[in-house]
Amino acid sequence: MSGGVDSSVAAVLLQQQGYEVIGVHMKYWSEKDEITSCDTGIVNNDPSRANACCSLDSLEDARRVCAKLDIPLYVVDFKEKFKEKIVDLFIQELNSGFTPNACVVCNREVKFGLLLDYALSIGADMVATGHYAQIFQDETTNRFGIKKAVDETKDQSYFLALLSQFQLSHILLPLGGMTKSEVRAIAAENGLVNSKRRDSQDLCFIGHDFKSFVGKYTDPIPGNIVLKDGAIIGKHDGLVFFTLGQRKGIATSVNEPLYVYSKNFETNDLIVDYSRPSNMQEVILKDFNWLSLDQMEITTEPSLQKEWSSNIDFVGRYQGARNNISEINNQENGLKISFSEPKNTFATGQYGAIYQGDILLGAGKIIN
Repeated sequence: MSGGVDSSVAAVLLQQQGYEVIGVHMKYWSEKDEITSCDTGIVNNDPSRANACCSLDSLEDARRVCAKLDIPLYVVDFKEKFKEKIVDLFIQELNSGFTPNACVVCNREVKFGLLLDYALSIGADMVATGHYAQIFQDETTNRFGIKKAVDETKDQSYFLALLSQFQLSHILLPLGGMTKSEVRAIAAENGLVNSKRRDSQDLCFIGHDFKSFVGKYTDPIPGNIVLKDGAIIGKHDGLVFFTLGQRKGIATSVNEPLYVYSKNFETNDLIVDYSRPSNMQEVILKDFNWLSLDQMEITTEPSLQKEWSSNIDFVGRYQGARNNISEINNQENGLKISFSEPKNTFATGQYGAIYQGDILLGAGKIIN
């Protein structure tokens, strides 16, 4: 129970379906320079630096919803583990030149890792959240899989791509077959205080000032902004602040829109161009997690590669464009995805997901 409308309505629906529902509110880490953030929800009297998932307002809304539903609310402290598993890794990957996706990792390690362990330890059978996605079980293989939500504008299946079969077998997602407007209507009908609460858009532990956070926890080194032809046209504050394909925040003497083409870590140059880089013909995905498919079902049978090439698509980021795959090969360094024509560059460190229609087949970390 984050205090948001989605988890609240999930609780309402499960209660109406006859489940015994217990609310759990998780405390996560946020910046701790002067005072402990999640104890008060605010750092240094600045609400923008509180963790959005465990601020005082969020906890109070969760309490009021649980009181309305007459269900208990447990508050669990995951601050230290969250810092270790999510924040430290995020900072480490930024320093290594990647564009990390903390939310994908958090779902595997925290929301359906630590929380699931806690739930089972107190005698619960399942963990339910307000994610917009659908879980199904294949009647032939008995494996669990994930489908996109009915409301594609809110679909969060991408963020669940690293979950294991064990985790999927203990998860309920009541909102997967609903639209956001339907969810808000149910909240209003049931008199929930958060029926009009706005959705959270930012990384929960960073808030609105990404540059300030990254500047504090990494070691950015200023350098030159350079056109592809070698002309120096400006200065940057650190390569860590930029990702491939980025357009905003590039301060130069050029009046035309520019895109990040590449990052040269040897010279500390930010390479930019007048058009978005679109020369990627293949990507390598590390530690690919197959969901509804057996781990080797597609990668060991060449015939399957041909059969599936016109039916499966690659997505390189959340709500990203779908790119038709021409070939899949299993290599020592990961799963190689080839495209029939060059695509926009995908940022290393993000997770590349494979879909067959509405079904999420799995995902792996983009390393090349």
